[in-house]
Amino acid sequence: MPALLWLRRDLRRGDHPALLAASAASGGELAILFVVDPALWESGGPVRRAWLARTLAALEEDLDGGLLLRHGDPREVVPRTAEELGAGTVHVTRETTPAGARRDAAVARVLAERGIGWVETGTPYAVGPGLVRTRQGEPYQVFTPFARAWREHGWPAPAAGPPELPLVRPASADRSADRARAVLAEALGRDDLPTMPPAGERAALERWASFLDDGLEAYADERDRPDLPGTSGLSPYLKVGAVHPRTLLADLAEASGRLAAGAGAFTDELAWREFYADVLHHHPRSAWEDLRAGLATLRYDDPEDAVEAWKQGLTGFPVVDAGMRQLLATGWMHNRVRMITASFLTKDLHVWWP
Repeated sequence: MPALLWLRRDLRRGDHPALLAASAASGGELAILFVVDPALWESGGPVRRAWLARTLAALEEDLDGGLLLRHGDPREVVPRTAEELGAGTVHVTRETTPAGARRDAAVARVLAERGIGWVETGTPYAVGPGLVRTRQGEPYQVFTPFARAWREHGWPAPAAGPPELPLVRPASADRSADRARAVLAEALGRDDLPTMPPAGERAALERWASFLDDGLEAYADERDRPDLPGTSGLSPYLKVGAVHPRTLLADLAEASGRLAAGAGAFTDELAWREFYADVLHHHPRSAWEDLRAGLATLRYDDPEDAVEAWKQGLTGFPVVDAGMRQLLATGWMHNRVRMITASFLTKDLHVWWP
């Protein structure tokens, strides 16, 4: 009986526990699906849409054209596709964001009603959110002790290489497939997109290999310098799961000598990513409310002209404007400048952040 793997933030073939689990359960018949969800698609900007479209195109090439693309509400599309395939199970990478968890619970309920299994394997993080706790069993509120406990907890080695299985497709045509390809093509066809790096898993691994050779040694000193190309440039790839952080951590663990300081600093940055995922897991409302209750009394304004100036890099504050113009021109902004521009929006312009 076939198995269906539904991809979301895990758009790659390597170091993919859910793919391996689906392959093992498939009996030699595996299908791989990505659903263009209108609710998420419409909320994204043109650069984010184009980056996702390029990543999916790269993945489809890696899968020799075997990626099923569908458009619509996953609560309808995933069960329908599973039934068309005759799949006995739907496999996913476990999602822990509030919206993702709600969506998955809804899809799993529909599948259960139709006698189709739901299997969650792995997460987009080295350590699944919720697993690192204090000795009293409480979640961490401060980064430094979290990072220490996160390192002590440890994480598995990268998963085995991808299986070589023929990918199956539904026998009947699906109009949502045409719609998915149309919206992805539209995203790629815009004439106002900035120049973006190559997309996909191979590009991510090539970028990582280049950074290990040429950037890691100076990373601890140069990562805070927006005037220098001192960061890895991997954040867009991590966002869509073109590379898993566990893959990076395995290489960092081998770094020594002159690379040790950079490896330690980069590991800390990955820990920050995992810390915020952990905070969101334990405090879902922090996605739209202040985590600290005392901030609820702050006064916010609605300065439309000032917000538009901020978006265009015309505030008159050089570092803020430089960061926003970099974002407009390239679709990317240096990590320290992200902090500056976001803080300026909320603390200086008094704009409510959600």
